Amino acid sequence: MARIYEVFPLRCPQCGGAMRILAFVTDAATVRDILAYLGEPIAPPRSAPARGPPLGEAANAKQDSPPDPALQPVPAYEFDQRLSW
Repeated sequence: MARIYEVFPLRCPQCGGAMRILAFVTDAATVRDILAYLGEPIAPPRSAPARGPPLGEAANAKQDSPPDPALQPVPAYEFDQRLSW
């Protein structure tokens, strides 16, 4: 918790003194009562549906069609990729 939230859970936020755990609340009904009293939501948040892959410019192109030469202009210089040694 200290690395993520920069909060030390066993240090007093007012004086910086050491704190200790007195009890764990594990009963679900008691936890709901405490959360309701504090005004916190009782139910877990709904998870959003999974997203699809990013579309970009390829969304309008067909999968089987060859690439459009207009999308890939010819460079202004000649470039030979063969090794000449």
